[in-house]
Amino acid sequence: MVALSDPVHRRLLMRLTQGPATADALANAVGLELSEVQCGLEHMVEIRLVERQREGVGHEMFYDLDSRAAFTPDGEFTRIVIRCDRGMPCEIELRVLTDEWM
Repeated sequence: MVALSDPVHRRLLMRLTQGPATADALANAVGLELSEVQCGLEHMVEIRLVERQREGVGHEMFYDLDSRAAFTPDGEFTRIVIRCDRGMPCEIELRVLTDEWM
């Protein structure tokens, strides 16, 4: 999937393993421009790797890993698996399930 080949997307996904965050907080955490982060987040929301929700009095938009399955543009069923061990870097794995696996 193209989303995981993009280093910006990978950095954002890794940060989101720590919990929900606003676009501003994500930009600060990964050291990128806000516009670049927002573009990456919107793309990942579209393909269901990330979900967004308004929270709090100011109705800030928070982004988090999407717990649902995702579908690639060609209709393949996919699931993202993110594994983190204490003190070790996280691994991101994308599993593509074909009809024969279901």
